[in-house]
Amino acid sequence: LGDTAQLMPVGQNYSPALDRKVLEKSALDITEYTLTEVVRQASDSGILANATHLRYLLDNTVYRNPQIKTNFPDITSITGVELIDSIYASYREVGEENSIVITRSNKRANLFNQGIRNQVLQRESELANTDMVMVIKNNYFWAERYSGIDFIANGDIAEIVRIRRYREMYGFRFVEVAMRLVDYDREIDCLVLVDSLDAPTPSDNDAIGRKLFEEVEKDYIHIGNKRTRYIEMRRNEYLNAIQIKFAYAITCHKAQGGQWQHVYIDTGYLTEPMLGKEFLQWLYTATTRCRERLFLVDFSRRFIAGGK
Repeated sequence: LGDTAQLMPVGQNYSPALDRKVLEKSALDITEYTLTEVVRQASDSGILANATHLRYLLDNTVYRNPQIKTNFPDITSITGVELIDSIYASYREVGEENSIVITRSNKRANLFNQGIRNQVLQRESELANTDMVMVIKNNYFWAERYSGIDFIANGDIAEIVRIRRYREMYGFRFVEVAMRLVDYDREIDCLVLVDSLDAPTPSDNDAIGRKLFEEVEKDYIHIGNKRTRYIEMRRNEYLNAIQIKFAYAITCHKAQGGQWQHVYIDTGYLTEPMLGKEFLQWLYTATTRCRERLFLVDFSRRFIAGGK
């Protein structure tokens, strides 16, 4: 199941999961259907009208600048100066859990998260109770303790319920927390890797993971058989600490599969070579994450119908 107009997997120009030829190689009998009835938004929705416009451009390979219509009550164009007040209003109206900023890079997401925590939520501590976070790497270790949770997935949203104790180990910082997994509405106790919060890019997080693995392995180096050593290491709670980012602003790839009542779209800085099919897929994906109100942040006039 999927939407062919959405973003492709990272680093690929097509989706193998939606490719009939790929699936048939697995000896599967394939029957294809295309759903056409929209159920997420009302028929008079500006979100639906603009998503339909973007879908038309993609389906007809018209990879030109979109013309977003803002003359709808559920579409609002705002400046960066207005962003903080607007997000504050969204949090009061629908809550932090039901509002999101979607942006084009991890670096911009980190900047938005920092600004929102400092200026909207007035939080100065590194991590606070009620903070919304996103898991950025699959984790099986902590899920094993709770029935009904197969694993804690990359992309899962959680709310920090209680912060207990900070620890330092292997040259990294960790914190014991209780957090509520939003999709399950279940509270779990776990250990979180604090260093992952502010890592600028996914490659930086990968580097942290590799370094942590190397440091943990030193405690098990006396186990000569590598396979046995790795089996023992898998039981180490520090190596299995959950990696998280703040979830007030996320990239569009991370947003795929989710939906929020209020969505803020930030395109960031765009050059001409960046304007094409991938950008339209990005904008379509971001637009269709929204259920009620869509906010366009500092959108270029060339993307707005009528230039307004």
